[in-house]
This record gives sequence, structure tokens and C-alpha cells, in this order.
Amino acid sequence: GFIGIQLAVPCPIPLFEAQARYLAAAFAAPDAALAPAADRADWVAERVARTEASGREQDLHYTTSDGSAWAYMRDLVAKAPAAADADAAPSWLDAPTFDHRLATVESVYRDRAARYPTKPWHDDAYRNVEYAVDWAAGTWTADDSRCAAV
Repeated sequence: GFIGIQLAVPCPIPLFEAQARYLAAAFAAPDAALAPAADRADWVAERVARTEASGREQDLHYTTSDGSAWAYMRDLVAKAPAAADADAAPSWLDAPTFDHRLATVESVYRDRAARYPTKPWHDDAYRNVEYAVDWAAGTWTADDSRCAAV
């Protein structure tokens, strides 16, 4: 995948962590890759062909061209094995709760996106919503009492 800041990234910090882990694992691999060269070349050729067919080169920089940004993050973490260093601090990416936590972040993001105005000049009171998250339970509440239109 594309390493860097893609367009329309919903939550950049988990994305950066997943990308960094994947890149570190790729550089640590014997041939500096987690996938054979032929697989990588096929992936690039398929993306280029799809982009040329659509005429939209900018789509190469969207994580959503192959699904969702959330699926992309999960895919990167799944493809990058955990570090074998016993002295290394554990990463939240290795925790059994990783997918649970990411699903909670995704759920909060989707709620925020649903509140987003349809036009730039519409009310942006959604920015005043305060979220309280119970990470262990994977639940959250949204307090929109400060969102009254001004």
C-alpha cells in the first residue's frame, strides 16, 4: 500500500502506527519485503490499470480505493508480524483488543461524520460534541448539549 498521508484519512494516528509497523517489518525482512517481488509488481500493475481506466490518478492516494481506511489499517497490522524482541515494549497493535479498540474508534468517527454538515456554510456545531469512551467495553456516549446553533 501507499505509505504516507493518503487523502481523506479518517484517523491518522492509528494509520501512522499501522504503516510504521508494516514498514519496519518489511525493512527487517531478509529481502526487505513482506511479499514476493512478483506479488508487489502485480499489485502495482493492477492499481495502475484501474487508475488509467478511470482516468483519475488522484485515486492512487485514497485508501478507500481498495476498501476502507479501516480495512487498510487492519490489513497492514495483519501482514506485519509482531517483533520477536522479548525486551521490546508491547505494542497496542499486538494486543488482542486491537481490533476491538479500532472498531470503537471507527464507530466514534462514523458518528462524527454523520453529524458533519452537507455544505461548508452549514452549521458546524457538530464540533462541540463531547465524546466519553469506555475503551474496555467498547462503548461511548456523545454529549451534544453544546451544539445548539449560535
